[in-house]
Amino acid sequence: MKKIVNISLFLLIISFLEIIIEFIIEKIMSSPDKTTLIIIYEMIGYILNIPIIYYFIKSNKKKKYFVTKEKMNIGSFIGCFALMTLITTIIGIVFFVFKLKIESNDNSILPDYPTLYVNMTLFSTIIIAPIIEEMIFRGVIMNDLKEYGYKTAIIINSVLFGLAHTEIEKVIITIFLGIIFSYVAYRYSLRYSVLLHMVWNLNSSMGSIFYYNKMPDEMIIWFVAVLSLALIVISIFGIIKKKYIMIFSIFRLSIEDKKNMTLFLKNNAIFLIMISVIFFTNFYLWYL
Repeated sequence: MKKIVNISLFLLIISFLEIIIEFIIEKIMSSPDKTTLIIIYEMIGYILNIPIIYYFIKSNKKKKYFVTKEKMNIGSFIGCFALMTLITTIIGIVFFVFKLKIESNDNSILPDYPTLYVNMTLFSTIIIAPIIEEMIFRGVIMNDLKEYGYKTAIIINSVLFGLAHTEIEKVIITIFLGIIFSYVAYRYSLRYSVLLHMVWNLNSSMGSIFYYNKMPDEMIIWFVAVLSLALIVISIFGIIKKKYIMIFSIFRLSIEDKKNMTLFLKNNAIFLIMISVIFFTNFYLWYL
């Protein structure tokens, strides 16, 4: 418990440098087309994630990330997905009501990009990102922090997961989504959190997918509205029936949990300061 150096947090810092390096490259390059730029961005992201992914592969045999502790049935899967929908809806409403949404300096929308860009983005969002992010946060980070107790491991890795998303609204949302992904990985297996993450990103990309398949706007709106409403009803029913009591219990910290959290903050203060500096630098560049 007295460990000062945490190799996984050090490796996470390297991957957090992505946006800063991308910003520098974009300023250096002379008006590259969007397709070229996205390829460069994707390559930078993959390269900076190599050290922590290598660490994941090397420690997989010892930590057995993909070992299934308990089989996750379809009802539990839908329940978690529904709760995620309710959370994003509530946060979206709060941001709208209090006018907290901040627009970045990039006002372009996905349909304005070339088809190749869109296809690469969708593939990365739906397939690659969930695998890599779950390997990093629910695999390496959460497992390395279990010495501080599972609640500390879940909360800290979820906060770091949120900070990896620069847009202010996404930071808040992904922290809470990270809690659910972490719960699924901890109770069931990393394979289930990867699957849930993929389905969630697929759902989030449905608007773009429908748009490029020439579906009418009215059909897209109705589909999203009906699906969201159904999931929200399911999540509310689950709350009433206390289906999420184990997830909500993560936020109830015992005296021992608080001691563990304090010890983690003390032992890893330098890493947390570095991550905070990188996050706020990224945040500044994003909204510059």
